[in-house]
Formats: sequence, C-alpha cells, structure tokens
Amino acid sequence: MIRIHTQAMRLLAIYSTEDLLGGGEISFTLTLQLVQQSGWNILAIIPGEGPLARFLEQRGISYQVAPIEPLRQLRNLRYLIRPKPDWMKVALRYRPHLIHCNSVRAALYGQALGHNLRVPTVFTARKTESDGLIDYFLMRRLDAVVCVSQAVKQRFPDFLGSEKLNVIYNAVDPKRFSEPRTAAQQLRNRWLAGAEGPLVGVVGRLSPIKGQHLVVEAAPRILAELPAVRFVFVGSEDSSYPGHESKLRDRVRELALQDRVLFCGFRSDIECIYQALDLVLFPSRSEGFGRIIIEAGAARRAVVAGDIEVIREILPPSLHDLLVPLDNVDVLADRTVKLLRDDALRSEKALQLYDHVCSRYAPEIHRREILELYRKLTSSQKHSAAKPATKAEGDHVRDREDP
Repeated sequence: MIRIHTQAMRLLAIYSTEDLLGGGEISFTLTLQLVQQSGWNILAIIPGEGPLARFLEQRGISYQVAPIEPLRQLRNLRYLIRPKPDWMKVALRYRPHLIHCNSVRAALYGQALGHNLRVPTVFTARKTESDGLIDYFLMRRLDAVVCVSQAVKQRFPDFLGSEKLNVIYNAVDPKRFSEPRTAAQQLRNRWLAGAEGPLVGVVGRLSPIKGQHLVVEAAPRILAELPAVRFVFVGSEDSSYPGHESKLRDRVRELALQDRVLFCGFRSDIECIYQALDLVLFPSRSEGFGRIIIEAGAARRAVVAGDIEVIREILPPSLHDLLVPLDNVDVLADRTVKLLRDDALRSEKALQLYDHVCSRYAPEIHRREILELYRKLTSSQKHSAAKPATKAEGDHVRDREDP
C-alpha cells in the first residue's frame, strides 16, 4: 500500500497510454520521480496494465488503472465538461493539490476533473504541430501549459494567456548514462557480430519522420569509404505508420545491406545502447524537443542530426556543425564519414555535448523549474486547499510504498 504523507502535497499525474511509447513517457516519469524525491506524494492514472505500468513500478511511482476512451466517439464529448466517473472516484479518494497531464487526450479529460475539484491543472505539450481548436480550448481551460521547447510554445495562441505558457526543458541524468556498464560491451559485441566496426545507431521508433530511411540510403556511400561500419536501428514500428518497418527491410535487401543493417526492436536498456555505439544518427524532420540528442550527450556520444528549429534551440551554436539539411543523403553520409574517421574530432564533439547537457538539462535544473511552477499554481487563491487523504482513502492504490 502507498504510504500517504498527510502533510505532503499530492500530485495526480495522468497518462493517456498503457504503452511505453518513447521520450514523452520517459521524460514525464522522470519529472514525477524528481517531484516525489522532493517530498510530494504521487499517484498516476494509466488506462490499463502494460509496459508503462512495469516502468512506473520499477521507478517507485504508484498508479491506478482507469480506462480512457477516444473522443472521436461523440458520446465521450460529455467528459470535456463532466469528469469521467472512474477518474472522479480516484481523485475524490486521493484529493490532489495539483493535476498534471502528459498528453492532449489526457489534458482534455483532466481539465474537466480539475474544474470540478477546483484543483489547478497542468498539461505538458511535446509537439510543435498545432492541434487547432483543441489548443484554444486547452488554453482556456487549463491553469498552465509546460512547453518542452520554445518551438513548442510557438504553437499556442498566447493572446489567450501568455502567462500560462512555461518553457521547461526535459531532463536527463548524466550519471546514469555515463557510468561504464559491462552489459554495454556485451551488447556491442553482439551487434557487431565479429565485424570490426565502428557501430552507428539510430534510436527511436521506426517512422518516416525519424529518418531511418535516410540512413539506409546513406549507408552505401558510408560503406564505400568505411567498409567495416555496421548500422543498428533501435526501436519498434510507429503504429501511425503501419508497414514502414517492412519497407525499410525491403530497401535494405534491395541494397544488399542485410549483413550491415540490424533491426533490434524496442529495448529498455537505453543507457547500454548509447554506450555500445560509436556515433548516433538522428536525421529527424520533426521534433518537439529531441531527447535522443541529450541522452546521447549524457552518454558522451556525438550525434549527427537533422537541421530543424528545435535542434538548433537545444544545442549550443558550437555544435551546429553537427546538423545536416533535411533529406540530404549526401551531406548525411559525408558528415558521418568525417566523424567516424576522426576519433579526436568525434570525442571533442561528444565532450562538448556532454558538458552542455550537464549544464542545461540536469535533473536539479528541471526539478527546480517544475517545483517553482507547482508552487505558483498551488498558492493561487483561485483554488481551495485539498483535504488531506486518510489511510482508507489510499486503499484504492496499487500496493506500493513511496521510496
């Protein structure tokens, strides 16, 4: 059973998936860990048992399962005003001081919960693409929006309340990524399968947006200069693009790259993945933040990335030479070869990126900025104080103790 500290603040966190889809869920869970370590009680609502539940368990985050229905079904539109009964039941027992939602769909349901409980509600926005009228609606109904970059902030109509928009960058823990791991060497040996290397990786779900197809097209050019290179794609297929993995595999066969390109699927041992690689390629054409880049930097690995607005925002100008024009396979290949050939240059860029990650995206910086936002919201006179939860009121929570 969760141990409810009755004098501590209580946060209700809402996810919209039971799957661990990627950087958004990882980043949000790290936020919850940091807040919990600061003395807050945390309870997460998730729509079902699955990989996310196991991920939360491993990180000491208590959760309650409460289904979430698609809003495209008209009968569910009522939940924009009247909270979902099962969510309301959880909230009335837990009595949060603050609600934080990790997606648009979670925020659409969560804002109704916040309004009915008179509890401030926050939404973390992770996309640069506008959701049209939904963004207008959320700006009206929410107390704050956490934008993971300035590029994301630009999507919102700030005339509806620019004070609601807060840019708080995602965090990464350099200690976790830079500690030497024996398993990383074992993973590297398995991926190289006897080849000399170097080993180049593309981390992220398999999607035309992430640019794995560009790496496949660049591979013959890279191999012409460095025949021993081996490529590994780490990630499962993006459900929004069914069949994309098959297309990638077909193209690999057409180019006779089967012994040079490895598809390893989703892996949870993310720290080992980066340590096993010599270079990370990230030719994505659309990102709200670019977590892969700061994770690679935390692991002291250099990156070649697509030249998009948000990547220029999160990287210092001294590293902008690592960026390549979108869809330009020739430049992608040339930049990759240059870094793989020059160990000293690659190490220099990796160290610069590591230092930048430590100075800008460290957990303590994120924790401070998030807690300051929470303090402002919960000290507002607009919202009444929550009644402390009793031990009985915590009985609905899956058995677990705060760390």
